[in-house]
Amino acid sequence: MTDAIAKDLDNAKQSAKDTIDGLTNLDDAEKKDFNDKVDAAKTTDEVKQIVQDAKDANAAKQDPQALEDAKNAAKDEINKLPNLTDDEKKAAQDAVDASKTTDEVAKNLQDAKDQDQANKDLQDAKDAAKDEISKLPNLTDDEKKAAEDAVDASKTTDEVDSALKDAKDQDQANKDLQDAKDDAKNQIDKLPNLNDKEKQDAKDAVDDAKTTDEVDDALNDAKDKNEANQDPKELEDAKKDAKDQIDKLPNLTDKEKEDIKKDIDDAKTTDEVDEIVEDAKDQNEANQDSKNLEDAKNDAKNQIDKLPNLTDQEKDDLKKRVDEATSTDDINNILDEAKRQNDAKTTDPSNPTNQDKGTDGKGNQGTDGQAQDGKNLEDVKSNGKNQIDGLQNLTEQEKNDFKARIDAATSEAEVNAIINEAKALSAQRAADKKQAQLPNTGVEDAQNAGLLGGSMLGALALFGLGKRNKKREEK
Repeated sequence: MTDAIAKDLDNAKQSAKDTIDGLTNLDDAEKKDFNDKVDAAKTTDEVKQIVQDAKDANAAKQDPQALEDAKNAAKDEINKLPNLTDDEKKAAQDAVDASKTTDEVAKNLQDAKDQDQANKDLQDAKDAAKDEISKLPNLTDDEKKAAEDAVDASKTTDEVDSALKDAKDQDQANKDLQDAKDDAKNQIDKLPNLNDKEKQDAKDAVDDAKTTDEVDDALNDAKDKNEANQDPKELEDAKKDAKDQIDKLPNLTDKEKEDIKKDIDDAKTTDEVDEIVEDAKDQNEANQDSKNLEDAKNDAKNQIDKLPNLTDQEKDDLKKRVDEATSTDDINNILDEAKRQNDAKTTDPSNPTNQDKGTDGKGNQGTDGQAQDGKNLEDVKSNGKNQIDGLQNLTEQEKNDFKARIDAATSEAEVNAIINEAKALSAQRAADKKQAQLPNTGVEDAQNAGLLGGSMLGALALFGLGKRNKKREEK
């Protein structure tokens, strides 16, 4: 016996024993006897015969009156099922009459109920589908009728779903065609070299189109006619004026201007020329936006360079992040971070730039990047003024006053003393602000707002680059 035959036999035996266990007129001993015979069977045919014997024994023990009562009740229930056809009801009642046991009656009744529910589900699906079809806005009355007829002819819910999908696809196709027609007629109305009759003829051809390809053909014919009607001198004058305008756009590169003027030379109508000029102006504006972003980066890096308490490595890392920024918002955040990092070091006694450096051999006290061996007085003054510019808690007037005093100083020691005084004032301001726990003032907000106008400028530049080419392709 092969594995496949053995498996089929095992499955047949299990199914047989389930059937035997469900025979209500057999007692446990009788069921066990039949099940033992099933276990001993060598073929599926033997199993089938044992099951039939069990059913016959079960039927022989059936109480005739109980069977008759069960049949009458079942047929009455079948007669009341609302979703069965007359033929389906008759077939179900005939099956009940042929039943040998109440178990068979119950099974035939359940089959009738299942059919009734299936009929209801199918009808509900049909009603819902036809309701949806009736609301599709782009179908003609004839198309709706044909779709609803297809739904009514469906024998299963899958067929209903398929008929509904076909209707929706037709509705979308109709919409796409109408949208194409509306767009084409709108373009035709704007063709400057067609007279009213030529425009109407072109739009009539669009209305007669059965597919979007036919619409495109009608539109292209109208454009060809529009080009043929173009006054050559008027077109030449428009091209010359357009190229003069392009040359005056300050933010376009020579290569960009060259490409745009080539597009102008290729234009067939004054409308195309005007469109190219507008695209060039958009590109010019986008380039300006990109320049603003670059200016914001340079300004931020300059401010970072002037922060006196950051190491060269810290400044380099921050400036690298500025270079990688893609918006002024990102630049603002990096600059704010740099300023906070610098301010944190201003009052940190562990910061080497705030610790006593000792004397320089001339009796002068060295402090925070001030006078070092080998530096002359002018170097110390320049360094000192850079440090003053980096003190975030001083007003511009205070910074200018300190820097004027540095310019007037006559020794490195005097410069260092002025720097120390300025730092002390800035540190005191920072401490006062921290203690009061005040929110940011409008000063920082105003600074941020000044940069905010350039946000996402790099993206705008890319937009400008592609816009003209896209419109050319649509032509």
